[in-house]
Amino acid sequence: MTPYQAICTAAQRRLRPILLTTTTTVAGMIPLWIGGGVMWEPMAIAIIFGLLGATVLTLGVVPMLYSILFRVAIPK
Repeated sequence: MTPYQAICTAAQRRLRPILLTTTTTVAGMIPLWIGGGVMWEPMAIAIIFGLLGATVLTLGVVPMLYSILFRVAIPK
């Protein structure tokens, strides 16, 4: 398989587990954000948005940076 196909296949295979993990963790943190108290609300907000940002990095930016740094050509 070409390097471009390998990048696309790897991103597709990791999509479901990463999104499921992110969704369940964010859903579990929402009650703490809404009514967790003085200490728990900021922690829940940090975890939620940090995890959402990390998900975008993992599924979007990392494969893109890999293809740029290793000069993987997109087939026409």
